[in-house]
Amino acid sequence: MSGATPWKLASSQQATTTNINGSEDVTKMLISVNQNILDMKEYTHRIDEKLDRINDKVNQTALDTELHQATL
Repeated sequence: MSGATPWKLASSQQATTTNINGSEDVTKMLISVNQNILDMKEYTHRIDEKLDRINDKVNQTALDTELHQATL
């Protein structure tokens, strides 16, 4: 390492450490975003199931009402 002063070595090491820490922060952020997306997907799936059950009940009620009207 001819021509490399201790100051240049320290600066180079600091930049590398900062870059690694920055990459770790980005990785943590991406993991968090990914988990939030998975949570939202699961929540949406549960809402869809509830809406399907409500739709089934409404359809059954409509059929019951038609049957009741037909018998009057």
